[in-house]
Formats: sequence, C-alpha cells, structure tokens
Amino acid sequence: MTSTRRGGRQGSAVTCTGSRFDSSLHLLTKKFEKLVQESNGELDLNQAAEQLNVKKRRIYDITNVLEGIGVIEKKTKNVIVWKRSKGGGVNSQDAGDLARAREELADLTAEDQKLDDQIRSLQDSLQSVGLYDGVNYSYISHDDIKRIPELQNETLIGVRAPAGTELKIPEAQGDGGARGQETYQIFLKSPGGAIDCFLVNSGDSSFMAESEASVDNNLDWLLEETPSMDFPR
Repeated sequence: MTSTRRGGRQGSAVTCTGSRFDSSLHLLTKKFEKLVQESNGELDLNQAAEQLNVKKRRIYDITNVLEGIGVIEKKTKNVIVWKRSKGGGVNSQDAGDLARAREELADLTAEDQKLDDQIRSLQDSLQSVGLYDGVNYSYISHDDIKRIPELQNETLIGVRAPAGTELKIPEAQGDGGARGQETYQIFLKSPGGAIDCFLVNSGDSSFMAESEASVDNNLDWLLEETPSMDFPR
C-alpha cells in the first residue's frame, strides 16, 4: 500500500511503502524532517502518520528524541513546530543535533528489529506446535520444569485464564523486604470466567519439600479469587 503527499513546494511528493526498510526509524526520521520542511515548520502528527503510512507510536518515537534535543517543540498535543534558526534555515548546531538524533534512532531501530525477530521466532514456534501430529502429547510435567537450570530457586506460578484476560506487572516497589530481594506484583483481570492460579515452584527448597506431593498431583494449588500476588524475584 502506498500514500502520496504533496507539500508546500509545487509538484513535490513523498511516496511511502509499507516495507520493513521504509518503516525503520532512521529512514522515517528523514521523511519526517522533509514533511516538516514542506509544511513550513508546523506539522500535525496524525497527518504525518497517515502520509508516512506508519503507526502513530513510531512518529512519537521520532518526536520524543527530537524534542529531547530541542529541535522541535509541541504546539498542541498533536502538532509540533520546528525550532528554526533566525535565518529560517538549519544552522550547524541544528545539523549536529540532528546527527545525534539519527544515531539514537538508529539504536532504537536495531532494538526494534531485534524484538520483531524474537516475536517472529516465537510465533513460528507456536505455529509449529499447533501443526505437530502429536499435539495431544505436547505438554510439560512438573519434573521437566524442575530440571530446567534457569528456573531453579525461582518462584513459578501457573495461570489458566479465559481469552482476553489482561496481565499487568507494575515495577517493583519497596526496599526488597527481609531477604533484600525486589518484590513484584501481578494483576489479572478477566473479561468473563474464573482465573485459575497454581503454584509450580516456590523457590524455597524447604517449602517445596512439604508441598511437592500436592504440586505433583496435577499442580493442585488453586488460588481462587486472588486479585494480586506478591512474590520475590
């Protein structure tokens, strides 16, 4: 899909495609600068997102950096103004600021690409599991979990919830408690139906010695009507 935008200069146009390359923050920054110049220094972010054929959050990635280095400022919530030099052009300081902004955006682009690759890999793995002939045998036992080195001495909680359930994990609060560990909370909100939670591993060997028999019995650690849970990391 393409979109074409004609700016203040007669006959000029910016054509955008939906390819991964065109969606990179580095390239989008250049296109964004051009849009600002063609709009005489004032730009509506909603129109910019539409003309560049990208989600608005990517436009915000650009404006947050440019605003942070003082190149632009917000006139209203969705309108930005380019802070030009008195002569109306871009001076050497502006050019240096833009260069630093592009470097920062390049780092964000690399991180964005890495996250996209990881998401794509997980999606492929999930799809492979769904197509597996022995899908009825696709499960993991409590013993399998206990043998995973990275999960040793960690608190693990299994959750079974209806589709559409929201999960929120606020940042850790407090000084970490008696053990000097950060304490986290998880909040689950279901649009309909019960949320089943069960303890898989407490991260405490003495506690697990007492509870292992119950956990092995179909992980029967059901916590009913629990709005939040605190657990050490």
